[in-house]
Amino acid sequence: KKEFTERYGALATATGMFDASLLKGLSDRLAGVMMGVKLSVQKNDEGGVYFELAPTKGGAAPIQMREHTEFLPLTATQQTQYKQEENAYLEYRDTQKAAGFKRDGALERVVNNVETTDHPKVQRLRKIFEAHPEEKVVVFATNAYAWDTIVRGLGLKAGEYELLTGSDSDKERQRKQRVLNDPDSGVRYLIASDAANFGLNLQGASVLVNFDTTDTSATHEQRIAREFRRGQQRNVSV
Repeated sequence: KKEFTERYGALATATGMFDASLLKGLSDRLAGVMMGVKLSVQKNDEGGVYFELAPTKGGAAPIQMREHTEFLPLTATQQTQYKQEENAYLEYRDTQKAAGFKRDGALERVVNNVETTDHPKVQRLRKIFEAHPEEKVVVFATNAYAWDTIVRGLGLKAGEYELLTGSDSDKERQRKQRVLNDPDSGVRYLIASDAANFGLNLQGASVLVNFDTTDTSATHEQRIAREFRRGQQRNVSV
């Protein structure tokens, strides 16, 4: 509440025809980062206008979503491979129309598919897991070499993770959703492609990692909405 007021509180003193649209815009913004609260404009004893954040349920604590963006350096090996792929692209692009797509795929492999002993993204992912020992985690990664890097790099064992991809049947999708949401199951991690972006409720997890960035902001929001949705009982870290 304090953080929200410090950021937006001064706007509550605005008067005129834009009051309603301002309130709606902030309400929509608030809904993207916190559930269980409602926003209204109130007046204090002196007649001043202020924003009020009130629980939508009797005394229930709001559920928050906090997003963290991290930039990790490439290893020396990755930097060398990256330059090699860029040079290969420059030689290739004049003769092949699809050179841009070829380069993108090659660079993704450089970033996600190296020896996992010193993989910077895997090391950071391990620290995230260690920082949330009592929570379940969904990791979105876009391709098979990234999935393999995660599993091998972290040494995940059968029974503690599930892999959900576009090749899963609807029955398998529902099973994997069920075991992740079951607090008594041994499954702590779901590694998923964007096939998990629609039709699944994954509130049993409260940590979400984008191992790869998304192509669009809509896809990014869809990923987050798997966990940050009605029924979530914990604050969500992205």
